[in-house]
Amino acid sequence: MNRKWSCHGLICIFSLNSSVGLACQCGEIPGPVEAAKFATQVFVGEVFAIADGKDLVRIDEKTTAGLSLKVVYFRVRARIKGELSDEVSLVTGFSTCSFEFETNHTYLVYTENSPGLVSGRLTAKECLPNKSYESALDDLKALDAAGFEADKPKD
Repeated sequence: MNRKWSCHGLICIFSLNSSVGLACQCGEIPGPVEAAKFATQVFVGEVFAIADGKDLVRIDEKTTAGLSLKVVYFRVRARIKGELSDEVSLVTGFSTCSFEFETNHTYLVYTENSPGLVSGRLTAKECLPNKSYESALDDLKALDAAGFEADKPKD
């Protein structure tokens, strides 16, 4: 991906020379408790693999041209809401504001079962506060205080 900055006076323009995904239209990102109420599953998980997910969508090339779908594979370290196995996969990359997961990192993840393009798969919601585990400690405390108790984290 090539990035290009162009500055004229006080106005700077940033452009990416790549496909453009669907636009972000989240509004205000909810806090952890409201997000957990909305989500189907909430968990702490470590990413062990990421794969291309374009073959998951069976629609024309023009519609999928801007999508950067990825399948992210997690080892679940703690379950906060919903039924989850020890390893789960989810699909992300539906818009320009999709959360970017990295292998060998641990995250607090809010998901839902997708009724849309990738029906039957878990998706990471762009407009929910997915974040790295290290930056989610206050969120985890708020979830616990609201009754969303996590099971014991696995090492």
